[in-house]
Amino acid sequence: MKWIRSFLNERATAIRIAEYTSSTERVHTGIPQGSPISPILYLFYNADLLDDCEDIAIAISPIGFVDDINLLTYGTSIQRNCRNLEKAYQKCIQWARTHGSKFNPEKSELIHFIGKKRLKRKDTPVTLEGTTIKPSKTIRVLGTFLNQSLTPKAHLAIIQKRAPGLLLALKALTQSTWGATLKVARELYLRAIRPVFSYGSLAWFPLLKGVKTTNSALQSIQGRFLRVISGAYRATATEALEIETFTEPLDLYIEKTANQSLIRLALQGQGEQITAFSRYLARKTRGRRGRERRIPLLHYEKAIKQQKSQGIRPPRAVTTAITERNTNQNSEWNRYKKALEAYYAIKWRKRWLRGKKGRAIAKYRPYPTEKALKLYEKRVKAVSTALILLRTEKIGLRAFLFSMNVPGYNSPQCECQQQEETVQHFLLECTQWDEQRETLGPYRYRSLKEILETREGSRKAVEFLLQTKRLEQFQAVTLQEEE
Repeated sequence: MKWIRSFLNERATAIRIAEYTSSTERVHTGIPQGSPISPILYLFYNADLLDDCEDIAIAISPIGFVDDINLLTYGTSIQRNCRNLEKAYQKCIQWARTHGSKFNPEKSELIHFIGKKRLKRKDTPVTLEGTTIKPSKTIRVLGTFLNQSLTPKAHLAIIQKRAPGLLLALKALTQSTWGATLKVARELYLRAIRPVFSYGSLAWFPLLKGVKTTNSALQSIQGRFLRVISGAYRATATEALEIETFTEPLDLYIEKTANQSLIRLALQGQGEQITAFSRYLARKTRGRRGRERRIPLLHYEKAIKQQKSQGIRPPRAVTTAITERNTNQNSEWNRYKKALEAYYAIKWRKRWLRGKKGRAIAKYRPYPTEKALKLYEKRVKAVSTALILLRTEKIGLRAFLFSMNVPGYNSPQCECQQQEETVQHFLLECTQWDEQRETLGPYRYRSLKEILETREGSRKAVEFLLQTKRLEQFQAVTLQEEE
């Protein structure tokens, strides 16, 4: 207590804007920003607000984090729900008067979660301190966006909106012939960008029934980032780049993250609370004949059952928090995570084997493996980009450009008029480049697969490509020593 008192007392602050700095003023209220202890102290500050708002009589359940307070009510009538929210808000006002705080009703939001039901008067508002709050179709709850039907659309739209800004930031660090290496750019995406997309996945991602539009949208987003990371052409299949960069499909990663979060909450006892609350609702909202509603298998219970049917055995302990330093429990949790990783690795592998896109890579990588990254280790961006283009066969040669209907390319034939200008023909057969082909050394007599799947052969192939100056994007590039 003495430490906290010292932390909060005798504080001063000043405002600085550009070259101007105000005089120092003493601060008698509030908590310092930026300190890790401040959010914890704020939770103590508003704990009784949540306790005051918890009211079974008017079916109010509050949740909150720091100054973000959410009031949830339920019932068979939208009008009654709105009146209950207004009553609960009066308790908030009373709390604010005794705690030196103030609520801003104009910043409040309202949403009616109605699922697929066609309820009347879905536009019913609430009135807070004389301010009318009309219901929104989408609302943000602790960083997760929810719509009235609780489908993934709302949060997915936000991800799609945020993606261009993150992509622009990545492009500022790496392009096809300069900047951060493939390995560094990949790590940046995995550690700093992908978590933005998976945030709150348990609340919005459909665990029980995959939605094709959601999965396709997530795949499209990841594809844009992988093309920047690898330097690949826009026509290159996302599936191929996921294999080449060993990056798990985004929908599988988010699904795995959501499943892991589900089990973590169940271990902390949240599942039992949800079950108890569902039973309470069943008693309160009886059927037309007054009978207590039968409780179906709950969503989280179905998801856990689904994991078991997939051969993933969740930890047996369901009441003890996993954060406790219990050796047996931690080992059990680690076994579960390994099983989950193995399941989604197999799922990715099966998807790749069944897929029809990006098959040029399949002859080098028949299945996903981390070994794919070794080919790009310690290689500058221009080298890894050239190698990606050669291996995916999405490259600025006449056969590819003709297939993409690029203006000015009316035939796939090479200028030597012998064959179509494919990677195979360009690298090993075209007579125009016989002199430069000496660079390949003994590899000129090897197959395309043998050249491009080995580190030494791939280096010579890139060196040959740069010497021919066949691709305009590499004309100013010189082959540097591998770092």
